[in-house]
Formats: sequence, structure tokens, C-alpha cells
Amino acid sequence: MHVRMRIAIVLSVCLVVACQHGEREASVVAAEATVTYSEDGMPEGLPRFRKWSPKHFQGAQPEGEVAFRNLAALGVTTVISVDGAIPDLASAHKYGLTYAHVPFGYDGVPREQALKIIRAAQSSKGSVYVHCHHGMHRGPAAMMAVRIAIDNISNEEAVAELVVSGTSDKYEGLYADTARFVAPTELEMSKVVAVVPEKVVPQGLQASMVGINNRFEQIKKSRAGGWTLLEDCPDMSPPHEARMIWELFRESARAGDAEKFGGKHGDEFARYLREAEAAAVELEKALRANDHTAADQHYKALSQNCKACHSQFRD
Repeated sequence: MHVRMRIAIVLSVCLVVACQHGEREASVVAAEATVTYSEDGMPEGLPRFRKWSPKHFQGAQPEGEVAFRNLAALGVTTVISVDGAIPDLASAHKYGLTYAHVPFGYDGVPREQALKIIRAAQSSKGSVYVHCHHGMHRGPAAMMAVRIAIDNISNEEAVAELVVSGTSDKYEGLYADTARFVAPTELEMSKVVAVVPEKVVPQGLQASMVGINNRFEQIKKSRAGGWTLLEDCPDMSPPHEARMIWELFRESARAGDAEKFGGKHGDEFARYLREAEAAAVELEKALRANDHTAADQHYKALSQNCKACHSQFRD
């Protein structure tokens, strides 16, 4: 046999053996691991952990390697993130876990994303852990789509489970989409991607700012009418729009958008993001308290912040 051919065969065999060894090592790690718990009774590294059924768990973003070890010990094989941050794939893979990354915002669960989440849950060999950042809002809403589609719970039960999860009723879109979610048909699921990506690159600063600008325009119109609901958009709630604005600013900061400018400019841009978020938070509080005088003040602070930031970094 030709020398090169023998070398190629040997290398191929080595790669197969190494791959099999890696798989066995990961499975052994999972099998030998035992769940460790923190003082609050949660599996260590998994804040707000909740088990809804033998296969469906939810919680906050896994914190450190111990979190993934515990997930493996719990029988989880698939981790589904609906957060914008890039998942810790290295730690997940070390314990034989795969990720499905299906990010979405706080204003609701887009059906396209819900179907991908359901696909990932259906395809999982073991249990599934669904998480967002804090494990209170987007993650539970994503889990409810899974619960309705796979566990066959009713919309009323799903909404009740959002409440148990601590999901704030201020996230109106998450509640509304859960209340009206309809389990997909086999035909609908047949059109969903077979393998959900483990990592989705964030849409970036431009997309975030477009979303912020659109919501700010709604706030602006409401203010012009004395902070009333808009006739052409009666479902638009000014306090909810303010909340969506500060969530977008916060997500931008977490996604590292300030690094786009680098060095000193990055620090300055990060400051603008923090100040804008703070102003939007106060605006929401004032609107929910029907304190229109305070709302005007915080609206002006937010508007001035945006103008100053645009002047320095966009215009």
C-alpha cells in the first residue's frame, strides 16, 4: 500500500477514535456528576431554576462552569438561549451539552422564533433548559410556547406559569403572545429549520437604534397629546414603550456596542447608554404614576441625551 495512503488511513482512524473518546468523556462527566445546590436551594450557577416537567427546565443565564456541570447532572442535553448575548459554547460542550440560540426582545415572542425554540426542544435527546438573562421574562415566555406545543397545557395555564415565574405584567407583549399562542401543526413545523444554530451574531447597534427611534416616536406623539393613547395606535401603552426603550438601551450595553467606538470614545458612548437607560426608567415610573410633570422632565432628559449622543457619534 502506498505510504501516503497508509498515513491517511491512520490519521482517519485516529480522528474517529479521538471523536469517540471526546463523546465518551463528555458522557462520563455527565453521568458521574451530581447536582450541587446553593444556599437558596437552586442548582449552583442556575438562578431562578424551575422544573415544569421531566424534560422542561427554565432559569437565568448559566453562571460559570459549575452551572453546565449541574445541567448535565440534571439530564439536560440541550440549552436554549433567547438572550442576545453569545452563549458560552466551550463550557456547554465540555459537559456534552448543545446550544440552540434563538434571541428575541422584550416586546413579545415572534412566532418564527417560537417555532425554532419548539424545534430545538423536540429534537433534544434529553431534557431542555431554556434561559434568558435574568430568567424572569423572555425565558419563561419562550418556555410557555414549548409547554403549550409539547406538554399540551392551555393558554390560561401558561399565563399562570408566567406569573409564578415572576414575569412582570409590564411586559405586555410577552403576556399577550402567551395568551394567544396556538400550537403549530405538523405542516408548519415541517418548514422549520431542522437544526437550530448554536450561536447567532447580535443584530448590532443600528438595529437597536432603529427600534429605539420607532418607540421614541410613539412616546413623542403621546406626549404631544398630553400623554394620551394614540387614536391610530390604541394598543400602544406609553409606559410600556418607555420600558421597551430602556430595555433596548440595556441590551445594547450588554452586547458591547460601546466597544464599536473603542478607547475613550467607547467609554463616552457607554456613558450615554447608561444615562439614556436611566432616563427611560424614570420616564416609565412617572407615566405609571400618572405624574405628567415628571414625565415631561424625564422625556426632555432622554431627548437631550439622544441629541447629544447623535451629535458626537452619528451626525
